[in-house]
Amino acid sequence: EIASCLVGSEMCIETEALEGMRFTFTPDKRGIRLTLPDQTPAKIAIYNKKGTKLMKAVRYVAPMVLDLSDLKSGTYQMVINYGDATAVRILDF
Repeated sequence: EIASCLVGSEMCIETEALEGMRFTFTPDKRGIRLTLPDQTPAKIAIYNKKGTKLMKAVRYVAPMVLDLSDLKSGTYQMVINYGDATAVRILDF
């Protein structure tokens, strides 16, 4: 299944490459851990509701934890670039 979405002014396409991807918060909700299909590095960026990038794209290799402790509680968009695929997930914490 392919889905398209809008993040700020960027379009993104989700492909089968990211179907098995999921994320979980650490117990204290100060970080997230992604589960990806393999060890291919992913680039991740966090945006606020206005589409402003708050966290620069980082190179993520599982099982690394992405530190969210600098972000205030709220709703954010996490953009994951994995190979040729891009996905957006909503973070509420």
